[in-house]
Amino acid sequence: MSSSSNISNSLPLDIIEEEILTRLPVKSLKRFQCVSQSWNNLIRNPLFVSKHLIINQSKGAQILVNRSTGTQILVNQIMSYNPSDYQNYTSDYSLLGFCNGLLCVKVLTTSRIIIWNPASKDYIILPQKKTPNSSLEEECYGFGYDAKSDDYIVCHYLEAFFNIYSVRENSWRRIEEFRYKIIYRVYGTFLSGSIYWLAAHKLIKSSNYFIIAFDLVDKQFRELPLPQYEENKNLNHIVLDTLDECLCSLRRINIKQVELWTMKEDGLQTSWTKLYTIRMDRPLMESKLLYYNAASANLLLKDGYTIIFYDTKERNVIRKRTKSLNITEHDMGALTYFESLVSPVMHGCLVNNDARKSLFQENMYEHVLKFSFTTNEGSYQCNLVTYEKTPPKENI
Repeated sequence: MSSSSNISNSLPLDIIEEEILTRLPVKSLKRFQCVSQSWNNLIRNPLFVSKHLIINQSKGAQILVNRSTGTQILVNQIMSYNPSDYQNYTSDYSLLGFCNGLLCVKVLTTSRIIIWNPASKDYIILPQKKTPNSSLEEECYGFGYDAKSDDYIVCHYLEAFFNIYSVRENSWRRIEEFRYKIIYRVYGTFLSGSIYWLAAHKLIKSSNYFIIAFDLVDKQFRELPLPQYEENKNLNHIVLDTLDECLCSLRRINIKQVELWTMKEDGLQTSWTKLYTIRMDRPLMESKLLYYNAASANLLLKDGYTIIFYDTKERNVIRKRTKSLNITEHDMGALTYFESLVSPVMHGCLVNNDARKSLFQENMYEHVLKFSFTTNEGSYQCNLVTYEKTPPKENI
């Protein structure tokens, strides 16, 4: 009798599904799909995929850190950095966003965009968008999920043009009369069906910044206020993110202080609440706020040649100089990551091998997919790197 039959006879199917399989890493589930057709159908079932996703979300996320030039950095190992460890941690892409286990990445050498599940290896290559040629290099993206249509959306902003891509329709379309100027050229913050950016009115010469939210269901923009800061200086030093399923704002007040606000009720300025002010042990001269991890209460910043971890609970600062990584002259970003079974492949959008060869030089694309990274769930072949939630402590 097969091992699968033994398991099925000794345990009810609902127990196997609810208590065992939904809690396993993707790598194991992909192997179990070969056990039998019934297990393959179960693991591919949308309801099972949703249950597995919810459980993985509750486990807490890893953090991916990338440079705008496409170099990925294994941050948890920076604390014991050895230059030889990083010879293979370079690639020709930049991370644009994350949603439900899917990464949106841009191949820098071709400007093509990929939506990719690194755990399952499923991916699609987006068609090229019709954007007029521009000498401007500044652009930004957003990536999120339209739950009503069960569709994944990519947003692309370049000066006067705002385009959106639908995975289900496999096409780009332009949002006409886009009247905003997005301040930070970074990926937007996805939360509850909308993508958020810091913005200003394009035709009004003013330094009055606010937040714009693009609703992925009705494809409409709305404006939200920033917190009522006591000082209106340094509005450029603001990072939008999520905290306990609420929009949050992380702002540098001065060279030694940052403050964290959270919006409890969408759209109301009165719902902004300041959680705390963070005081650093020394000046932040060239700082860039990268990420705030709510689960571990760790703050991640880049300051010149230094990466800073700040534990808001213990008020502990950990610094590591990274001059040998050559990151000081380049923008960095960070986003959360957790694995899932969600596939970007919808309605025949998967690109076959022949089409892939026509879109990319074969050796370059293989270069993109062949690096490895390790999470708490196991090792995978891809070019991602992770920052563990609790960085190792060492003497500064």
